[in-house]
Amino acid sequence: MIEKFNVGLLDLLSILLPGGFLAGLAWQSGWLEEWSMLQELSESWLSAAAFAASSYVLGHFIHMVASYLDGLLFEKIKKRRWPDETLVNIVIKIKDEEIGKIDRKYFNAFKWSLAHLMQHQPAMYQAVEKHIAESKFFRSFVIVLLFAGAWAFFQNSWLEGSLCLLFAFLSLIRYASQRQKSIDSAYQYVIASMGKKREEKG
Repeated sequence: MIEKFNVGLLDLLSILLPGGFLAGLAWQSGWLEEWSMLQELSESWLSAAAFAASSYVLGHFIHMVASYLDGLLFEKIKKRRWPDETLVNIVIKIKDEEIGKIDRKYFNAFKWSLAHLMQHQPAMYQAVEKHIAESKFFRSFVIVLLFAGAWAFFQNSWLEGSLCLLFAFLSLIRYASQRQKSIDSAYQYVIASMGKKREEKG
């Protein structure tokens, strides 16, 4: 129960923190000074609620934009950094035996592994979900830090801009490593659980 709460909290923070960072940047930059309603809110307790709501909404948009990094960057990094496909080939064979062949565009090995673990091995699924949540968190921060870096350079703040780019690069590394870890863990858990299941049948 505690582990599930921690994963849910991390998943929520992957939306709120990047959104809050961007909302704070917009507020500090003066973009929102023309909004008379926000000027009034800034002098009352409602400012906290307004900031939280805007952070949550912005966080979802950041999450949506950041999701394109999976196809644009991660797949290329994966082919170069983690080219071994032994695990995925084993899981594909298991999946085809269990539910038949389905086009990977609609139901790939990773999605099936998550569905299988969620249904049959919830403790294993939560362990994988923790890596997924962390990868989403850093994936969103890549977008936010790139935006913040571009804004800093536009303001001729070269040190701040350079730091943002450095942190964006570090976040990209962490995002890629945690995403790959979530994939490997899901495949390993499925192989282990199915092996145990077959032993019991035998």
